[in-house]
Amino acid sequence: MTPDDYLGVVLFRDVTTDESTTLPSGCEGVLVDKLGEQFVVEFAIPDDTLVGGHRYEVIVLNPEDFAITGKLEQVTSDSAE
Repeated sequence: MTPDDYLGVVLFRDVTTDESTTLPSGCEGVLVDKLGEQFVVEFAIPDDTLVGGHRYEVIVLNPEDFAITGKLEQVTSDSAE
């Protein structure tokens, strides 16, 4: 697996981040890397107080914490227009 795969994931259960924020079951993210038997997943959390409207959480998850929803389309500056 490479970060070029852009695999979407959805959480099976609530997960607490290092900053003590809880991401609810059903939250969607992007698989960005694999660390041994665990996976690194990035989540874009809506936050109207920030420029861009999102804050990002990167969390290491076990395989039983999420399901892969499929390959996501890569967004580039050309495709975002």
